[in-house]
Amino acid sequence: MSKFRKTLRSIPLMIARILSAFTHGTLFGVGSVVAAKLVSPDKQASAIAMMFIGVTLANILGVPLGTFIGQGYGWHFTFLIVSCLGVFSLLAIVFFVPKLPNLELPGF
Repeated sequence: MSKFRKTLRSIPLMIARILSAFTHGTLFGVGSVVAAKLVSPDKQASAIAMMFIGVTLANILGVPLGTFIGQGYGWHFTFLIVSCLGVFSLLAIVFFVPKLPNLELPGF
């Protein structure tokens, strides 16, 4: 019975991981468009590359750092830090990324 309760305790974490995985694909599509629209046409490729550098650095530096923190303080603390960084990033986007005009989407 205690094993069953332990399994139920990890279900919210699993749901959160699945939801974040769904939004990860949106990050690439929307992030690329926003990065390209925020700069002049001659710098669009560089802006998109900078966005993907951030994703790459998150994997190269974030995974080992998260593992190190998790070994010392537990995985709960690592997830708390990642959650705080996510909230900080959301607030930075809301306050510092300028509003873009509505984009005309091509029809099918």
